[in-house]
Amino acid sequence: MHRVLLLAVAILAALVLSSPARSAERSVVLVNIGWHVGIVLPIDETLRRAMPELAAFPDADHVEIGWGDRDFYQAESPGPFTTLSAALVPTDAVIHLHAFSGDVDARFAASETLKVGLSDQEFAGLFGHVHASFDRGDSVKTVPLGPGL
Repeated sequence: MHRVLLLAVAILAALVLSSPARSAERSVVLVNIGWHVGIVLPIDETLRRAMPELAAFPDADHVEIGWGDRDFYQAESPGPFTTLSAALVPTDAVIHLHAFSGDVDARFAASETLKVGLSDQEFAGLFGHVHASFDRGDSVKTVPLGPGL
């Protein structure tokens, strides 16, 4: 298993294991896309209400959320310098949203994936951490910075 995915699994496991409930009712998928591991969440009405940014994707039933270097995510074709800079130089970070419909495994066929079953309480805890990572300032929703990878 790739080290990045292993780290993401460890973080998710710490969140999950801190919760006493263990009946899995929802699934999230960790997606290893090389230098990046994203979390794929199923979109439902509750998630749409809690995450107003999803209004930009009315037909999507999943969202992959990633965090990383602003220059890397917004480069048309990140080359070795951009990739190395993203890994080694502290810079502004952004949240990348990739909304889509359909099968998660088919969408990320070229990537390593790991499905994790969560109880509603565990999912709410995970989403609370994700939600807190958005810098909305005084606004209800974040300001889009432009297209990403």
